[in-house]
Amino acid sequence: MNVRQADGSGVVHVAKPQMKETYCGRAVDEEEWVITSKEANCTACARSGAPMPQGATISAADRGRASVSTEA
Repeated sequence: MNVRQADGSGVVHVAKPQMKETYCGRAVDEEEWVITSKEANCTACARSGAPMPQGATISAADRGRASVSTEA
């Protein structure tokens, strides 16, 4: 599930299944975080093993940086 802080910088994180924290280690407080349909863009979540959306691939050049791109 993708979440972002309601008053944050716009970075979209991936919450772990329990919705207690994100893959990058941020605690999720229901009053400060909102669920969003936007694609996650937190590279720390990606490096920590967050699941990728269907159809997303990691290019060979970006494998070390865990950048995610979606094929059109």
